[in-house]
Amino acid sequence: MCSVRSLLRRTRLLCLLGLFLAPSPALHAQPAGAPEHAVTMADTLALAGAEGLYVENYKGSITVTTWDRPSVAYHARIVAEDLDGQMMLPEIKIQVTRDEDGQLSLVTNYRKALRAMQRLYPDLQQYSLPPVHYVITMPRTMPLKIDDYMSEIDVTGLGADLEIYTYKGHVAVTDLDGTIKLDMFMGRADIGIRTLTGDSVIDTYESNVDVRLPQDAAFDLALDLGALCTLMDFGFNLTDRGKAPPKLNPINGGGPQLHLSNHSGFLRLYAQ
Repeated sequence: MCSVRSLLRRTRLLCLLGLFLAPSPALHAQPAGAPEHAVTMADTLALAGAEGLYVENYKGSITVTTWDRPSVAYHARIVAEDLDGQMMLPEIKIQVTRDEDGQLSLVTNYRKALRAMQRLYPDLQQYSLPPVHYVITMPRTMPLKIDDYMSEIDVTGLGADLEIYTYKGHVAVTDLDGTIKLDMFMGRADIGIRTLTGDSVIDTYESNVDVRLPQDAAFDLALDLGALCTLMDFGFNLTDRGKAPPKLNPINGGGPQLHLSNHSGFLRLYAQ
């Protein structure tokens, strides 16, 4: 199956090997001012014992808000950016599944669209995939995991565990009451944590990341700093990795561990 997850893995491997090429121009560019072509899919899903939500996307946007209802509502809009995208539209699917562990999944599936393009253009190795824009409303206390390549991601009001894996995405998290695991490469993020309820990890590479917690938040700060410019509140003001404090630092008496790791780029921790 040619899922976004397999595309992500392949792209990350090529990047590590230095073989990734920028997407080629569309075979058939859409004329300026042409009407937009899009397909919309939407549904409200009863949870029926679902214990988490997983969302997988390649590019576009993922906007998540929360409610107290035992259901997940989603609206997915697939937009053709060129004439080739228009040919793909009928074959792009939003795959909805539930696994044996109780996880509900929304997965952007380009498999049939890519096969159709390969039949039409057998010598072409790269395709410009249409973006998919998700708007999701989910239970506030349901864990959320997002696997993404280059989407705009916005999560507001979650009161559970949050995991985000993104390559070139832009991430905004607001009013999180829970834990966070962020794995980001060449992206941007603004993470607003209202209550840290358990151990969390933010691991970035060549990214620009701001992390915000309340001034009185109690946690243990673990640092693995690789950038030359990392700025901290909570008593730290680092401008040189050679002046990094001890690896584990109790803040306001200590509590859940917040592990901040960056490898090139900018990582800032703010008290708000």
